[in-house]
Amino acid sequence: MKKKIAVFCGSSPVQSIKIKKDVKILCEFLVKNNISVVYGGGEEGLMGYFANLISSLNGNIKGVITNQLLKMIQIENKKIKLDVVNSMHERKKKMYDFSSLFIILPGGIGTLEEFLEVLTWNQLKIHNKPVLVFNINNYFDHLIKMFDYIHKEGFAKNSSFQNLKVFSDVNKLNKYLFQFFLK
Repeated sequence: MKKKIAVFCGSSPVQSIKIKKDVKILCEFLVKNNISVVYGGGEEGLMGYFANLISSLNGNIKGVITNQLLKMIQIENKKIKLDVVNSMHERKKKMYDFSSLFIILPGGIGTLEEFLEVLTWNQLKIHNKPVLVFNINNYFDHLIKMFDYIHKEGFAKNSSFQNLKVFSDVNKLNKYLFQFFLK
């Protein structure tokens, strides 16, 4: 199995010291275990923090960014390979094709959209890849409760969430990743 993951996260500035600390531990684990990463291609906020950490540790990281986004931001880290695509859909498809699983870190509307799309693809059986939510500081608690409510009201089956895993502890997330890639 290829040791490749896609990471979805926000491009807004990181306020939480705990988020930074846990993301750093995750990055160190990924690099130590030679797990390749694809991400959204930006260098701002949590996305930039994550990418620059992987890069500074000499990890294998690739960004996928649209022409439109590339015109809006400054790219300074030349160590990170960037694939430039024409649309957000093409960007997500390229990230999906690259990866064996998805990790969702805190983020905003764009992160939620990416998260829900890969979760929907699982539900529609377009893929059968794990979707791992890193629930640092209980960031996703309200969304997870909403999923429970959606299920309770009959708008989603248990199978809709079979590949969704939620981790609040970075060590448990890393343990899952280690076991997943050892298969």
